[in-house]
Amino acid sequence: VGQATNDQELVDRHLPNASRGLMRFEDPWIGRLAPLARHERADLVRAISMKDNLPPEKALPLVRRMIRDRPRLPMLRVVSAGILKDMGRLPQARTALDAVYDLNPPDHEFWAMDALVHHQLAELGDPTLMERARSSSDRAIEINPRIAYGQQIRALIHEKDSEWPQAAAAYEAAAEHAESEEDRARFIAEADRCRKTEARP
Repeated sequence: VGQATNDQELVDRHLPNASRGLMRFEDPWIGRLAPLARHERADLVRAISMKDNLPPEKALPLVRRMIRDRPRLPMLRVVSAGILKDMGRLPQARTALDAVYDLNPPDHEFWAMDALVHHQLAELGDPTLMERARSSSDRAIEINPRIAYGQQIRALIHEKDSEWPQAAAAYEAAAEHAESEEDRARFIAEADRCRKTEARP
């Protein structure tokens, strides 16, 4: 438990008497208690691994099973929304995010995904969702302005609103925090495109 929760004091206290192995007990009570031993972060890592390594139709039910165990863990909803988005099921992705929206999750990834999903739905013909995309984009950058994809999503929203100088500035911010030179060059090119669009008569 101490190692799973990074509680070094607990680890130091019990490590000298710790067993190197545990006997396996075939006890139904242990089976019922086992799910409670999972740490939230471990579940999240497993969910991300499923999204990245399994076909979406296989990953989705597994992640949803975790959500049933942890219905108020926003980042699991982000993973499921990402899977649904990749499958082209944007309304269901929105529903997944709506389930914890009112909790105001303090994680920029939730708000970036919420902004992206609502932006894409607006692109498909529901412009009323752009206000949600804007506010969620603002919230993502308020929490963490140094994430390139958060700035990229903001740039896409400014483009949708034909706010070319703001879009160019957002792409430049994305370039500043890009994880690779390839991404940096791409964002700079997008910023130049927006400035040229603004300058057209």
